[in-house]
Amino acid sequence: MMFLFESELRYKCSYQGTLPYWDLSLDNTAESFVKSPIFDNIYGFGGNGPYIEDISDDEEFPVKNPAEIPGRSGGGCVQEGPFANLTVPIGLGSSVESHPHCLRQDFSPTLVASALRDEMIDRALSAPTYGEFNSHIQGYSFEFDGLTLHAGIHLGIGGAVGKNADMYSSPGDPLFYFVHGALDKIWNDWQRRDWPARKTAIGGPDTMFAYPFNFFGDVPYENNTLQYLLKYPNFGQVSPLAT
Repeated sequence: MMFLFESELRYKCSYQGTLPYWDLSLDNTAESFVKSPIFDNIYGFGGNGPYIEDISDDEEFPVKNPAEIPGRSGGGCVQEGPFANLTVPIGLGSSVESHPHCLRQDFSPTLVASALRDEMIDRALSAPTYGEFNSHIQGYSFEFDGLTLHAGIHLGIGGAVGKNADMYSSPGDPLFYFVHGALDKIWNDWQRRDWPARKTAIGGPDTMFAYPFNFFGDVPYENNTLQYLLKYPNFGQVSPLAT
């Protein structure tokens, strides 16, 4: 997704720069997260949506993240900043049909302070193998204590009903690309601790949430290799991981 996004910027918008990354270590406390320049209404991407306590209405909130999100503080449509009143054209969920809806944010500084704390970043960077590194990035369960860097930043922004919490259509939030830029930066930092051994290190299941995660029980899978074909229906061409 990051490569496709950068390619679109270059070839269709004549963008000459590179994709920036978000240094999560600067914004991984409850206090620093909400004050991050990335959420500035003028120089950043805008901040949280208005707080909506009751999100039980399935018509208004048809997609909710299955994890219990403590300290959620938004849920409404973004009303300030450059993406105020943005209309997201497709989704919700896995649908690729036209379904215009607003951009919601639902910050959880509580989750950020737990899942993105320095210890979590250090644990991932200290992993001796790609498999262990990936587990520390992806998380251990959908319980609060099992959420780590990947889910932590998605749900720290998206909470229960924000766009970044919608697993399938989270790219509709412009912040999605900074979220994954941050994760790619941590991956690059891990690789460069032993570049000759790690530059081609890969692994993990080809089926979402399969072993070693098994978040929803045991499911069939095969291990990823550099020859695994990435498929982007409706978005891009099939390409191997090693592209």
